[in-house]
Amino acid sequence: MFKTRNFRTGWIEQRNGVGRRLLIIVLSGLLVITTLAIIPDNAYGEGDVTETTTSEPTEGEAAASDTTVPGTTIPEGSTDSETTDSESTTTVAAEAASDTDSTTTSMESDEGHEATESTTTSMASDEEAAAEESVSAETTTTSTVDDEGEEAEVEPEMVTMLLEGFPVEVPADSVVSDPGASLQANVPSAPNPPLSSTCGLNIALVFDRSGSVSPFETQFKNAAKAFVDALQGTPSTIGLTGFAGISEVGGNGIGQVRAPMTEIATVAGANTVKAAIDAIPFGGLGNAGGTNWEDGFKVIGGLAPPIDVILFMTDGNPTTHDGSLDLGFFADPADLDAGVTQANVWKTNGTNGTGTRIIAVGIGDDVTVANLIDISGPTQGSDYFLTDFETIGSGLQDLAIASCTSTITITKNVDDNNDGVFEVSDGNPDWTFEADATQSVGSLTWQNPAGTNPVSGSVGADGVILFDWLLDELDATTDVDITETVNPDWVYDAATSCTVKTFEQPTAQPFPVTENGTGDGFSLSAIPRDGVIACDVFNTGVLEALVLTKTASPTAVSSPGVVNYTFSIENTGNVALTNITVTDPLPGLVISGGPIASLAPGSTDSTTISATYTVTQAQIDA
Repeated sequence: MFKTRNFRTGWIEQRNGVGRRLLIIVLSGLLVITTLAIIPDNAYGEGDVTETTTSEPTEGEAAASDTTVPGTTIPEGSTDSETTDSESTTTVAAEAASDTDSTTTSMESDEGHEATESTTTSMASDEEAAAEESVSAETTTTSTVDDEGEEAEVEPEMVTMLLEGFPVEVPADSVVSDPGASLQANVPSAPNPPLSSTCGLNIALVFDRSGSVSPFETQFKNAAKAFVDALQGTPSTIGLTGFAGISEVGGNGIGQVRAPMTEIATVAGANTVKAAIDAIPFGGLGNAGGTNWEDGFKVIGGLAPPIDVILFMTDGNPTTHDGSLDLGFFADPADLDAGVTQANVWKTNGTNGTGTRIIAVGIGDDVTVANLIDISGPTQGSDYFLTDFETIGSGLQDLAIASCTSTITITKNVDDNNDGVFEVSDGNPDWTFEADATQSVGSLTWQNPAGTNPVSGSVGADGVILFDWLLDELDATTDVDITETVNPDWVYDAATSCTVKTFEQPTAQPFPVTENGTGDGFSLSAIPRDGVIACDVFNTGVLEALVLTKTASPTAVSSPGVVNYTFSIENTGNVALTNITVTDPLPGLVISGGPIASLAPGSTDSTTISATYTVTQAQIDA
């Protein structure tokens, strides 16, 4: 499992949110009965509605309507709608029908007499609940009271709705509270399987793309990219999916795979994933506004197996599910049950018969902790985490680093045609490394490769090998000697570079490397216990190459004499050359000196071998 570490202090504790209120609109005659739902926070806005005045609407209200509400107050926690004037106008957003409810509205005349109106609404049919448009409603209530306090006349509240894009005025009745506040699952939660304690996981990042996330899109994306950066350089793969609501009333989820499983050991791989994160669209109204946990888990199946862990990030409780007659304006137990059912499939079967661990990340204060537990497990800081959009980035960084502390990931880079361009090895030929570790205090246990010190292993087809160990002392550091078995026809390049990440410094920093002097390895000293080390090792194909330059002195003769030749020999290859001799086809050329015992790459010898040639008169005459 992840090497556990609690998120930073900034990750806030969960608080119970209060759902917004739901106006149930009763249509008469041939009008469709439609319920006005005060949109829950996880669908469009943030915070509870406590008062609406003629001032500018709050951020959450603006998502539903651009119309202000003059002279109207909705007390927090109340299910009644009070008006302070004899006439008031209210604008709300609505879409789907609600359950039967009744409410009593009290109004007082100037003389202080109280009139009471009681109304009851009935449940809308499936067809009526299928209204998909966002609705802007204006309600007007007028009541007069006679001197004896009896109600003389009550005009019904009227609502102006946008149906099919056209305004329709209908009567409306009562106000009810959001049922999502008491949402409870009826489906038992399956146990959350453990993870391997070693670094290098196949991770599905699942994004809640419901409407309420839109104002925080930048923070959400930056947090996810910080998670990728924290794991970059480790043998991990990351895939991206997103979910929101359903395609239409009674339809299926609109979640999509946003990026396939991608290796992030290299910077290029991590950049590919981060670019895909930036391209994910967020928010919207209608079908994009709901929160469909069921589809959130279903769409992960489009990623290539295996998937070791699902990081499920959401800012609100589920408000719809596949086949629902509600597009997601409020939550009911069926929405949660569908999500828990799909989560159980992953926890039980995973992608290859082995259960996949789910880590739920609740963002903001509108997620019910019990619901996160239902889809993951009961332990905060392991099964689920709580945060907000401002601090989610640092928390995800800690989560990533916690899974890979006390590790060295080596990426093998090769240049097989000596053109100076390195590519990540495909594991062929077999590249083997040995690690010999010494801890400063306490004991050390190798996890990967398993065994006793020293341990060895081979680079995989992804060009990566991981060395992972456990320390039993919190303040222990580790020295590690890495030795490569250099393959024939290949040369170890003494240009190894390493970086380190820690909880306090999650951004990669250079880490000192000491080459061993024998041309086959390096050493790292005082690796911190929470250190995540990533190293790039370079090898090039053997290149044996010489450049011979022959120089004569003098360069021209007019009478018999001796011409002296020098040979300048340069090793332009990448391996040392030995026993170098020179031959020349010119008859009568006398070569002296040599052979050259050894010539290192880049070296030139211009003194060891020379030659002489005697020029005759006959040659001059000719």
